[in-house]
Amino acid sequence: KPLAPCAAGPRVPGPAPTSAARLLWLSCAVPMAAPPQRVGGLRRRQEKSGATCSGSGARGGKKTAAVAPKGVKCVHLKQQQKCRTQGLSAAVAATPMQRQRASEVKKTLYFGCRQQPKTLVVLLHGMNDSAKACADWAAPRWAAGLPGALLAVPQAPDRWCRSIGGEGDTKYAWFNTDGLYPWEAQRLFGQDSREFEASLRQYHGAIRDRCRQVESWLAKLLAKHRLTYSEVILAGVSQGSLLAAIIGARNGARGVALGGGVAFAGFLRLSELMPEQPMKTKFFAVNAAMDPTIERVPLEAMLKRCNCKWHWSKGLGNDLPEEWSKIKLAWMQSLLGKAAK
Repeated sequence: KPLAPCAAGPRVPGPAPTSAARLLWLSCAVPMAAPPQRVGGLRRRQEKSGATCSGSGARGGKKTAAVAPKGVKCVHLKQQQKCRTQGLSAAVAATPMQRQRASEVKKTLYFGCRQQPKTLVVLLHGMNDSAKACADWAAPRWAAGLPGALLAVPQAPDRWCRSIGGEGDTKYAWFNTDGLYPWEAQRLFGQDSREFEASLRQYHGAIRDRCRQVESWLAKLLAKHRLTYSEVILAGVSQGSLLAAIIGARNGARGVALGGGVAFAGFLRLSELMPEQPMKTKFFAVNAAMDPTIERVPLEAMLKRCNCKWHWSKGLGNDLPEEWSKIKLAWMQSLLGKAAK
């Protein structure tokens, strides 16, 4: 059944549509519940309800059981231990909060021109996705349509802690954290709480860390092929759109193509992560008009300093249609002109 909408923040949907990977932005949010008492009384309510949760730590991999309010799932092993001993409020109130140390990009798939490419196109996958799955969506078409370009599809180094894939179908996410995610903190404590602010600062820190690491990986790739950011197009899908937007804007990339993102630009206050000065980088944003994860007004405000062209697909919701890969390709060919050949 659909979960109850929160008074402040996005609605939580019911059954996931076909593109379950993109809907993880919403589906990982916990059901609406009465806010737990700050510390005292939490144990009594837990014992009364008998609610428990279990899961695997992002690094340790050991299963553990921790007590939490009914309907609430802890995110990581450390978080579970804090929930058990200190209560949920103490688990997210630290300033600054500890966050998972992100790893470097280690796996990348390559397509197209590998000898003296004129352009580098980087495709960044979304949450609960993988480089292979994302490449299957666009790489063959883009490599054929951009014969002078090298297409690189890096994979996020961290596994998504709530992957909905089955055995042997590991999925990944660009921004994992040690504590509660902002959408979890909002539902537990409210959007005006110190816990929400702490979780948002933690999430922004994880985004900045990942941007620096992807920039480091990209610098090595550019040096190898003797290219500069003026010959780079960053394309993002869902969560990858945020990486593409930030990195492309602050490094002056030739172009940035966004698809199905940037999700929850207002709720997550993502404008704070963009450069303040006007940007020369050309943007192309492709989104579904009925996608509940896309907050149109905040997203347009986030990209207001960009030279952005917009495409809104009417009648579509949470989905990533194949047609979008064709639309993005046509825009990149137009942007590159003769350099695309």
